[in-house]
Amino acid sequence: MNRSIFKLVKTCVSIIVIVLVFDVIFGQVMSFYSKRYGLPGDYAKIEYLFHQANEDVVIIGSSVAINSFMPDIMMDSLGISVFNGGCNAQNIIFFRCMIDGLLERHRPRGVILALQPDDLSDDHIGRIELLNPYYGRNPVIDSALVLQNDGKGS
Repeated sequence: MNRSIFKLVKTCVSIIVIVLVFDVIFGQVMSFYSKRYGLPGDYAKIEYLFHQANEDVVIIGSSVAINSFMPDIMMDSLGISVFNGGCNAQNIIFFRCMIDGLLERHRPRGVILALQPDDLSDDHIGRIELLNPYYGRNPVIDSALVLQNDGKGS
């Protein structure tokens, strides 16, 4: 009986070690991939705003920002650098997180916040889960994600 218990414990430990090794290897491969190829879509804008943006003016908003402001035209007309960081289907809570993440590293000369009329009164939290990779880096992002997880933002 002691042999069968020892064999069971040995098998369980072996399975746990194998799963941990695969998890670590998979994590390293994905880390390498994301650093080399970057993140797609809205993640690319978030990553850029938080880590690289150095433009004179930054535009933040939902589809209003994406569709209403053309950075190239603004740069030609005003002679300043402009980045459009708009992300679809977002609202004021997300915009606040984006602005705080940007201001931790860079102070642009101006920020254009493109809102729709109901953005200030709507309590829907939008697609705040896009900021999950940044949990633990900024108190505003952390509180928004906690609000979403508590179910109060939907």
